[in-house]
Amino acid sequence: TVDVKPPDRETRVAILRMMASMNGVSIPNEVLDLIAERFTENIRELEGALTRVTAVASLNNQPVTTALAEQTLQDFFSTDVEIKPTDIISQVAKYFHLTFDDIVGRTRTKNIALARQIAMYLAREMTSMSLVDIGEVFGGRDHTTVMHAYTRISNEMQEKREIYNYVMELTVRLKQPQN
Repeated sequence: TVDVKPPDRETRVAILRMMASMNGVSIPNEVLDLIAERFTENIRELEGALTRVTAVASLNNQPVTTALAEQTLQDFFSTDVEIKPTDIISQVAKYFHLTFDDIVGRTRTKNIALARQIAMYLAREMTSMSLVDIGEVFGGRDHTTVMHAYTRISNEMQEKREIYNYVMELTVRLKQPQN
């Protein structure tokens, strides 16, 4: 494996600024700095943080401020729990009153497909697994399926409060230490 150095802080701020302008949102520099300061691992993590902050702001019709960013992101710093994809699938299945097999199976009814996409999104956000590995866990699906699910849920979180709430509630449940 190639040892890739994470982007430096200036680069991270520039990346965030670019993402914000691509999404047509204006974000104060101090918020970009805050995100760049805390998310140092990779670009995906930066993007996730930015998406969450802008989603919270737009869903609550609030401007993006440092206070809002702090509030939104603090829940995501308290994770020392190693989350396994099987935990995610089980939790999502339980949340939507489905079975583990529904999520990894072939059924494509609307409610199952949505739950599956949310589970894939969470697996991408909360584990360090590759798209290919996530696809494997989800019944041997192609990595492009996982990418599609991730993109779709990211977008829908910004448009539909309900989807955003599902993802946030599941994130909180998954981050609680399992007894």
